[in-house]
This record gives sequence, C-alpha cells and structure tokens, in this order.
Amino acid sequence: SAVSKTATHGRAQASALYQSAYYIGSSAGSTVGALAFHADGWTGTVAVGLLAVLGVVTITALGTRAARVAARRRPVGAH
Repeated sequence: SAVSKTATHGRAQASALYQSAYYIGSSAGSTVGALAFHADGWTGTVAVGLLAVLGVVTITALGTRAARVAARRRPVGAH
C-alpha cells in the first residue's frame, strides 16, 4: 500500500494509524452528514460535502507545497 511504501520506519504503526483515521473519519463523516441532512435536508448535506472537499484540497495543497519547499532545500543527489 501507499502507506507502507511511504513510511521508512514503523510501517505497521503507520498502517494502523492510517486504518484508524480511515474508520474514525468514515464514522464522523457519516454522522455529520446525517446531522446536516436532518437539520437542513440536501442543502445542508451538500454544504457539508463541499466543506469536506475544500478541506482535503487545502490540506493537499499545503502538503505538496511543503514537500516542494523541502525538496528545493535538499542538496543535489540527496534522497
């Protein structure tokens, strides 16, 4: 998996952390979605979904930017 390939140390712990975050996030997401639907119907549900997508895009953009900055600071030939 991508987690195993990315982690250089503690692959089992990284995989366990990923699995935990995945299932906790799934539970939290479905709960928030249900509450939004109960409070505001499909409009609320779509709004929550859009906020989730916006959050993921923001986190991804910040992470890739940080990776690019770190790569520029690394000496040539270093891995």
